[in-house]
Amino acid sequence: YTSGNYYSAAVYYQQYLSGAKGSGNFHPYAVSLAKAGKGGSGASGESEIQYRLAESYRRIYNYTQSAEAFDRLLKGKDAAAYAEARYGYALALRALGKDAEAKSQLEQYIQGAGKNTAAAQLELQSIAFAEKEIANPAARQYAVARMADPLNGAETNYAAQWSGGSLLFTSTRPDSTAKGGNVYANRIYTGTPGSAVQPIAIGNADGSDQGVGTLSPDGNRLYFTRWSYDRGVAVSSIFVSQKSGGSWSEPQRLADAVNAAGSNARQPFVSPDGRYLLFASDRTGGLGGFDIWAAPINGDSFGAAQNLGAGVNTAQDEEAPFYHEPSKTLVFASRGHVGMGGLDLYSAAG
Repeated sequence: YTSGNYYSAAVYYQQYLSGAKGSGNFHPYAVSLAKAGKGGSGASGESEIQYRLAESYRRIYNYTQSAEAFDRLLKGKDAAAYAEARYGYALALRALGKDAEAKSQLEQYIQGAGKNTAAAQLELQSIAFAEKEIANPAARQYAVARMADPLNGAETNYAAQWSGGSLLFTSTRPDSTAKGGNVYANRIYTGTPGSAVQPIAIGNADGSDQGVGTLSPDGNRLYFTRWSYDRGVAVSSIFVSQKSGGSWSEPQRLADAVNAAGSNARQPFVSPDGRYLLFASDRTGGLGGFDIWAAPINGDSFGAAQNLGAGVNTAQDEEAPFYHEPSKTLVFASRGHVGMGGLDLYSAAG
């Protein structure tokens, strides 16, 4: 948990609270927590585990289980010691579409002058915005449908993009052959609807989490995020692997122009013309949290990265850049603009 590996943390906290035994594969998205209700009546140590379980689920976007765990915690005897948990509970409720309940939790949280009061006030503004949008039938422009298995499954599947007729995506599906004993590590897979998926065979000697890949226009360079640990804290950096024949080279960490010392860089995207690498980073010089940056690609090197500015970035997190060349439009995710809640998608022309 303290290292940022929230998926594995959820697995092990789930096991502890439910009294699970053995070392089989556990699936946080598939296992009910109905028997894991010790957080409200047990010792304070179990309340802390309940809080960490709730936060872990929230951070891997499993909001149903997160809300259940927060609810147990805030109804328990140690609720007063976890006043900050009310904000996380409200975020989980918002993600589940329970805006009335979320609004109540946010108002209670603001009354308590929590450390995230400004963010909670932004959430209340977003609830008002969402209510207005939902009431407007003309705003419903898209229908979203879940892609069928085996592209999806019980595990986390995300960061998808089409490439050469196949879908490139990241998944935490169990891999018994994984090095380093990390069965639930993030890895990059490829597949098409209705067919089996295959991991992309890029070097990973220590079994690190790696994913969120993007291919160069010619398909011969794969840029992706790899997580390492510095004194127990997860650090993300962008790596590249080059294709030669039918195989991929050992990945190389990009230079400081992208991976600035003392900061995180992740979620790369190569512009369709191959001239720029867009990515998210919490490096110094930004507006706060993770901002979106662009670095010119000069063959095997990179020019100085430029912050995309206040028209895109905010004091909170901006992530997942994508550039649509025909319309000259940047699409990105943000927590810092008024929207429907959580990480919403936004667009900016230019």
